[in-house]
Formats: sequence, C-alpha cells, structure tokens
Amino acid sequence: MSSKLLDFLKLSLLGNDINPAQSVTDVRVIFDPTLSFDSHISTVVSSCMSKSSQISRIRFVFDEQLLETIINALVFSKLYYCSSVWSSSSVCDIRKLHYVQNLATRIRSATNLRWLPVKTQLYRRDAALTFKCMTGQAPEYFTSMYITRGSAYLDCNKTENVYYKSVSIWSKLDPSLKLCKSPASFRRALKNDLLKEFLN
Repeated sequence: MSSKLLDFLKLSLLGNDINPAQSVTDVRVIFDPTLSFDSHISTVVSSCMSKSSQISRIRFVFDEQLLETIINALVFSKLYYCSSVWSSSSVCDIRKLHYVQNLATRIRSATNLRWLPVKTQLYRRDAALTFKCMTGQAPEYFTSMYITRGSAYLDCNKTENVYYKSVSIWSKLDPSLKLCKSPASFRRALKNDLLKEFLN
C-alpha cells in the first residue's frame, strides 16, 4: 500500500489523529497493509537461520533423535507457525523458507535429505485442516464457516480467502483420501501420495 493511500486513511477520533501502521503483529504473525506477509516471512527466516546456526555449532553433542527433537522445537515450529494464514505468500518468500528447511535437514543428517518442498508441506497442512473441518473434527469456529453448496453461496476473495482455498483443496483430493477415518490416517495417506509424486 502506497504512503499516499496510508495518508488518505488517517482518521480523527475525539480530536486525536489515528495514523495507520505499516505493520501490526497478532498471535506472533506480522500483518502488512497488503497482506503480502513479506515482513513476517523475513522475520521468521532470520530467527530460524539464527537458531539453525546455533544448533549447528553443537550438533555433535547430541544423538540423532535428540537433535531432530531440538530442530523441530526451535526451527520447524517457527517455520510453519500459523501457515494457513500466510501460505499464499509469494514464490520468493516460499523459496526463502525452503532454504531454511534445507539447512535444518543438513544439520540433522550432514546431507541434503529429500524432504517435501515447503510449498508441498504447506499444501499438506492446509489439506489436513480442511479434512478436519469437512469431517466435523475441527473446532466449531472453523466448521461453522463452511456452508454446503445447497444451502448458500459464500462470496469471498478467491485468491486469498482461507475458506475458498480449503474448498479448492477438498474438491481436488483423491476420493480415497476423503474416506480416511481419522486426521492421523489422512495425514499419513496424503504424505505417502505426495512423497510418491515428489520422488517420481
């Protein structure tokens, strides 16, 4: 959003000027005026790179299982935090996150493991949330947002809206995946399908 538009959006309340902020933070996610999440991704990448560097210096002290636990706790927990909110970020931002993931996997095994790309990991997480919502296993404040086609039409921003993205994911899923009995079995089956596609 341009500075001219930000100036135009200035408000006055009880004689006090209210100026729009360039970015705000809510539940540890940085929102900018255009919802590009560039600032959020940059902050996450910087933090994860710092943690990865610190872990790399002492990785020989830990066995592989403990090292994996530390990396998951300090790097991947931040890398994918609230990913359903910002998963529509630009290709450039996703590429930065992919670099962080590759670095973390090399620290763990001293080699570049063939893990799913970040974009595919984000899709997997969105699909898992969608499965929970469509099968009534998500919190009510999530499931109540979904309206069946026969009941009503939900008008939304189709490029960014979380709900439209979820419906799009659900409609393209293999029918066998929709028949999974639990979120855990769904995640396993979906991961296996994605790995086969990635490795082939």
